[in-house]
Amino acid sequence: MNFKNGKPVVRVSGLNQLIECPASRTIVAKLRTQDEDDSASWEGQYCHYQAACRFIDKQGAMAPEGGLLLPNIPADWKPESFAEWLIEFYHRAVAEETPGDWALSVEEEMIYEFPRFWLSGHVDVNAIAPDASALNFDDLKCVVNPVDEAPDNWQVLGYAVLFKVAYGDRLKRIRGRIIQPRIKEEEGKRVSGVVLDERGTWNDAGELVGAATINDIVAGLEAKINAALDNPMLLNDGPKQCRWCPADLQCPALREKRKFMKMILTKEALDAIEATPNDQLLAEWALGKKLLGSKLEKAWNLMKERLATVKEVTMPDGTKLMLTDWQGARELLEEHKPAVWEEICNQLDEARAYACLNLSIPTLERKFAEQLGLPIESKKGDCGKRQVEERFGAAMTRKAGKQLTIVL
Repeated sequence: MNFKNGKPVVRVSGLNQLIECPASRTIVAKLRTQDEDDSASWEGQYCHYQAACRFIDKQGAMAPEGGLLLPNIPADWKPESFAEWLIEFYHRAVAEETPGDWALSVEEEMIYEFPRFWLSGHVDVNAIAPDASALNFDDLKCVVNPVDEAPDNWQVLGYAVLFKVAYGDRLKRIRGRIIQPRIKEEEGKRVSGVVLDERGTWNDAGELVGAATINDIVAGLEAKINAALDNPMLLNDGPKQCRWCPADLQCPALREKRKFMKMILTKEALDAIEATPNDQLLAEWALGKKLLGSKLEKAWNLMKERLATVKEVTMPDGTKLMLTDWQGARELLEEHKPAVWEEICNQLDEARAYACLNLSIPTLERKFAEQLGLPIESKKGDCGKRQVEERFGAAMTRKAGKQLTIVL
């Protein structure tokens, strides 16, 4: 954590982790490496920069003092084929909701001093009414993993707090949104919003979802941050904060949780619960899957990487883990992705095209089947699978690889 004039600087982007599990920040800081600028980061930098340029060029948005920072990406890197579409989705979502006489700003850096800490944040885009009584802001997420929707997202509430303390009593209404074009339809909203005013908290459907006013949110967030700073060694595991935490495999709390789940999830226990259902116990186990599922998947993948070097691992009970040859799933060849994406946009309606952003072959088959009123698979007649094969078969390959095999 950085300090300014002897006080810690709390970044709005890290609020979810800080509030839900204060000690995770300490563990993550010790694990932090120099591989920050990976392809996902480059994609995000590129899309944010291009979108900001578009707001400046088309809406006359105000750039930050000193101008936009250029993306820190390799010269030979190229964006994914869907990047332009993602930028347009974001630009349109913001432009359509911004009144013409509101002042639009992009990439604004904000910082405010509280009694015990500084709160800082980098706001993608915001627009304020001429009398500064109302303000809208939007946060673009370029990743495929969905984040908490706006009413439950501390990052969004943190930005709202920064704007409220900056404008004071003049600002009566704040609307904040998360825009995440790449998530799957079934995983959440691509655009989710929250409105804070002097009456309470409202969702983007105009429904009252909480009694907390703007001023309540300011006081509540300050109290939450103070509590986290007072308990820097508190580990608090849970599905929300553990899902994408980079310290997961080194976390003492999760190690204990894994040991406990292994101890209680015996065959005898499962047989007993099947014979005589116990809703509370089943719920505990279901939450355990939610909490540990992605972590066990990560450990599985790390084991695969390790086996590429050590070739084989033998457990005390004789169980062996090794890599064997595997014919991978179908995927599109990189050089054909732009042409495939263009064809998708030409053949599918907008909603179905958005669902295909990740260019997954099964998703393409499903969406072409929906568009054409066909079954996904059929042994005799036309189907989504056949349509995709005919259109894009020459652009597909099966990537050979290795799979982790367990020999009992």
